[in-house]
Amino acid sequence: MFGTVILALLSCGLVSGDFMSRIINGQATDTTAHPHQLSLEYQGNHVCGASIIGTKWAVTAAHCVEFANYNETLFGVAVNNGKRSDPDRAVYPIKKITPHGSYTGTAGFLEAAYANDIALLELFEEITSWADKAIELSTDILDNKNCTITGWGLDSTDTSPDVLQETTGTILTESGCVSKWNTILQPAYSHQYHVCIDDPNTGSCNGDSGGPMVCDGKLAGVTSWGASGCDTTKPSVYVRVPNYVTWIQGYTNPTPTFL
Repeated sequence: MFGTVILALLSCGLVSGDFMSRIINGQATDTTAHPHQLSLEYQGNHVCGASIIGTKWAVTAAHCVEFANYNETLFGVAVNNGKRSDPDRAVYPIKKITPHGSYTGTAGFLEAAYANDIALLELFEEITSWADKAIELSTDILDNKNCTITGWGLDSTDTSPDVLQETTGTILTESGCVSKWNTILQPAYSHQYHVCIDDPNTGSCNGDSGGPMVCDGKLAGVTSWGASGCDTTKPSVYVRVPNYVTWIQGYTNPTPTFL
């Protein structure tokens, strides 16, 4: 029964393959306000969000690329003006996809649902114009901060807006998140891997995947999972980026080896 509850929570979003970003009751914005925002495309179609973290690096959720067996040739990242239909958008091919080595998907739900749900996207070449778009990684304690989430896709009317949407929420403590979800689901959420953002009227859900959560101008979260049916009374759950800074920098800023 316990496992069934967990899977039902996720099945309408991440497990079913519904990876479209969903910002519920948000407002229109653009990439001038959020220059780090990318669209992750699968065979030319938007499937997830992503964030620029370096001149040839981006970060997204591991489950966004897992369904295609991490096949780099099927994906690209698009820079646009805030509209997915931007005729001048630039799509960059991906050289290598690196999911976290301890990403669990649903397999580890008794310990934590979608633990380590993060993946790095390395481009073939440095895009120097991205230098001013890259967002700094947060190393902060996030509890009680007011943060911003952004994305494209289905909204509260079940339509898919072309224009980037944004909303804000408050970061919950571990006990606050577990309480909002219901204590029977406690093992699904782990403060080691996850961070909850909450607003009773707005939020992300059902696979608002790979997109950024920004706190104090820094990347603090990557969208991982949420309630089925876009129930905004349940917090949205993000990858806790501060816990992965060392892992990320091990790839993006490797220490030189002197022979």
